[in-house]
Amino acid sequence: MGGPIVAGYLLAENFKKLGKSHLVSQTWTYTIFFTLALLLILIFIPEDINIPNIIFPVIEVAIVRYLFTSLQKQDAEAYIESGGEYYGWGRVILISLIGLVITVAAILVLSIFFL
Repeated sequence: MGGPIVAGYLLAENFKKLGKSHLVSQTWTYTIFFTLALLLILIFIPEDINIPNIIFPVIEVAIVRYLFTSLQKQDAEAYIESGGEYYGWGRVILISLIGLVITVAAILVLSIFFL
């Protein structure tokens, strides 16, 4: 719900908890690059091309799921099994909703100034 920035935030927070702080800045770099690339793609898609609205969120979720599975899943499972602190789905949903509100607000502000 919160877009690629929220996904990047959650991945970065996982890296912090897993003791891989050196990957946090790299995660943010890729997150910002991916977000900008996605925005450019969305801006420059011609209006006469009919792409279902759901396709980009599905691709984003698939990429984030792949990244979590390949980069963090084993470490996260070991961390939790060893008694490490973790947050439930409620926190993920709350962060996603906050990201959604920020994204919608940014789109509204930008549309007011540029349209």
